[in-house]
Amino acid sequence: MTHPSAISQTAATPQMPEVVTGDPHPTQENFIGWLLGARALPSIRANLRRGDRPALADRAYPHLARFWTNQPSTRSSILLLAAAAAEYPRIGHIGDNQHHFAIASRILVPRGERLEGSSVGARLLAVQRQSLPNTHRMLAGIFRGLHDHGAAINWSALWGTYRSWDHPNPATRRGVRRRLLEDFFAGAISEDARNTTRPCPEPTIGDA
Repeated sequence: MTHPSAISQTAATPQMPEVVTGDPHPTQENFIGWLLGARALPSIRANLRRGDRPALADRAYPHLARFWTNQPSTRSSILLLAAAAAEYPRIGHIGDNQHHFAIASRILVPRGERLEGSSVGARLLAVQRQSLPNTHRMLAGIFRGLHDHGAAINWSALWGTYRSWDHPNPATRRGVRRRLLEDFFAGAISEDARNTTRPCPEPTIGDA
């Protein structure tokens, strides 16, 4: 028979989350590949989702700390991106330039609505002077929309955006942030051309 004190001691011992080891020498280069595989496991996904909640982020450390060991400055970006990937598992991955986050986000703009007047465009403008944690929170609506559509993005490219969002070099930081705007609003060029290009009217008598 188990002694009562042993039972209470066992109950008081927290269960450590399961750790996906994957590559024995994890690097930031294979972080995305690991992340997309790990989020398919419910127990891992539950812990990764806590990465963007300061009071609970420690639950994600057993899975993620090894990725920032040699670059501690990337801790926040790794935690936040992993939280997004885990929170929105229906957002797939396609690693090409046409699936950058802002480009993929155009799908959320109702047909016939101009990109520059859309709520998505307004949100991408609003985050330009925000820190990465604030930006991550403000982009939640876009993530949710992409998730609901079952859309795909280039998670590797978004990782690069997160990693450099708060870069200490102002020029680098500005370039990374404005790339979101360039990617999104570039779609307005083709829309404007389609909406404004019409056959020239035939001249009528009296036209000068």
